[in-house]
Amino acid sequence: MGTQNSLDNAHGFTFIELMVVLMVLAIFAKVALPSFYDLLQGNRVQATQAEFQNALALARFEAIKRGAHSRVTVVANALTGTSANWASGVSVFFDTTDNGNGNVPPADQSLLVLKTNAVDSQVQVVTSNNANRIIFQGSGQIYSGYSTFAFGPYNATWRCTVIAKSGRVRSTTVASATCSHASCCA
Repeated sequence: MGTQNSLDNAHGFTFIELMVVLMVLAIFAKVALPSFYDLLQGNRVQATQAEFQNALALARFEAIKRGAHSRVTVVANALTGTSANWASGVSVFFDTTDNGNGNVPPADQSLLVLKTNAVDSQVQVVTSNNANRIIFQGSGQIYSGYSTFAFGPYNATWRCTVIAKSGRVRSTTVASATCSHASCCA
């Protein structure tokens, strides 16, 4: 008889209670997921910009250390005419000919300092002046003018990297839903 009483007093979740809990979880997921997606997207953009800035810092450091020109350019086979697809990754190398036409890393792999992978497909990279390379002189200065690179998702805040003639790099952010050229960073 004691067993029968314990079964009568046993409680569990009813179907209605289970449905209420699932409904609350669904509402929470609907509210939380968009902001989680935005957080992930922002992290992708920030990581891409940080990797690019690290490549620039390495190129500048190596140019100063060796007292020779170093170049940051798109990875091989990502240069079409004068257009560069910076989203395909970058290479940092030395152009021993020093004749200003070193857009493609040399065959001598000892001159290649760094090669990055392509960026996440959801991150867009745009540049000013259609720059296809950045040349650091042995003094650490940029060989010609300044360049601006913008990194961002297709519909939110962009992170900008501005390289001054002195070779110094600064970062800014721009809230722009339509940043199709790095001039939005100016």
